[in-house]
Order: sequence, then structure tokens, then C-alpha cells
Amino acid sequence: MLMAVASQQRPDLFAAVICWAGTYDMIHFLEKVYCYEESRVEYGDITDKEQFEHILRYSPLHNIPETLVKNPSMLILSGLMDPTVDPRHYSARFLASMHMKMQHMKADSLPLILGRFFEKDAHKLLFNTKSRLIFSFLHAILKFEIYDAE
Repeated sequence: MLMAVASQQRPDLFAAVICWAGTYDMIHFLEKVYCYEESRVEYGDITDKEQFEHILRYSPLHNIPETLVKNPSMLILSGLMDPTVDPRHYSARFLASMHMKMQHMKADSLPLILGRFFEKDAHKLLFNTKSRLIFSFLHAILKFEIYDAE
């Protein structure tokens, strides 16, 4: 979630962003029964009007800009079996919402917004799988050179 918020508030600072198993709809997350008191202390309490308004100001799903032209490219990773961050309510919804905003924009001016959903919990992926995917995405966006270590 942190990278999604940072890239929305200051898109000029990033060329590419990796979002991994994030809670992009903070209202939905904080109203769930399994949301513990610690989460409300950390993120805010939606039953308090002032805190609710603050949460809306940083919740990534609720702050997708009307035009994504200046936004960085984004790779959203999530696991289909994630017990804490249900991809249907968070990653998939966030990804779909961004793609909906991009429908009527010129393709040559849009950032690359990709999602990858793994069969298992994304928190427990093998390091090599994550690394290959992340470095491939970053290489495609940032165009950096890859040197053989040998």
C-alpha cells in the first residue's frame, strides 16, 4: 500500500513501482470483522468522522487520478490464497479501476500497469520467482543494463 500511496501523491518521484499484496481499499479493509484493533490504531478508525476523511485521502483505490499519464508504471503482485489481503477486494479491484480510467486515454502516453496473481499466498513465493518477475518488469521500464556476474 505504501508504494501505491507514494506514487499517487508524488508520481514525479517514480518511473516504476512494485506493489505487493497491498490493502488498496482501506475503507473495506478497516470495516472487515477480521481487522484487528492494532490495524485501526495504525491506519485509522472509520467510525470516527475525522479519521474516516483522513483515510479517504490516502486510500489508494479512492485516489486514482482521473488521468494516469503522469503516473509511474506499476506492477501489482498478489496471491490468490492470501489469508489477510484478499486479492478480489484489493489488488484485482485496484488494477481494474486503474484500467477503467485508462480506457479513454491515448495508448502512447500511458504507463504500463500490470498485475500478476499467484496461485498461493504471495507472501510465501520463492525468492527466485519474485526476483525474476520484478527485475524483468523493472528492466522493461527503466531500460537498465544487466551484466553477467562472471
